Amino acid sequence: MIIKFSKLDERIPNPDRKTHLSSGFDIVNYSYEPIVVEKFKTVMLRTGLIFEVPEGFEGQLRIRSGISFKGVLLLNGIGTIDADYRGEVKIPIIYLGNEDSIIIEPFERVAQMVFLAVSHNIVLCQVGEIELSKTLRGAGGLGHTGKF
Repeated sequence: MIIKFSKLDERIPNPDRKTHLSSGFDIVNYSYEPIVVEKFKTVMLRTGLIFEVPEGFEGQLRIRSGISFKGVLLLNGIGTIDADYRGEVKIPIIYLGNEDSIIIEPFERVAQMVFLAVSHNIVLCQVGEIELSKTLRGAGGLGHTGKF
């Protein structure tokens, strides 16, 4: 499969997978100056990338594990890039680490883009609660298995 992308600046490195079995393409912080992110503050990092996600797929933006270990998290957990979006992909981050701030360096690898198939052939049908099938788990939520 070929997924087209465009760069707002030719100096931005192409998204790439570091090994042939990596699921995500590394995405960098598109900035020519270091970005200081204070603790508990949010920042929108630019990528300088625009993707043409094929119909039937989505791009999932995920924070890289190395930077998450330092306390930088993707604000919404996983960012969804829909197949009809043609704007610049941005990375909303929050810093929750041990220091007062963290520095995100220019062109530092911050996130990954993973492409996953989605179905558009789903129709939601409202029914009464008693019409839903029963399962062994039922309404058991967080901690229902006794592990919490």
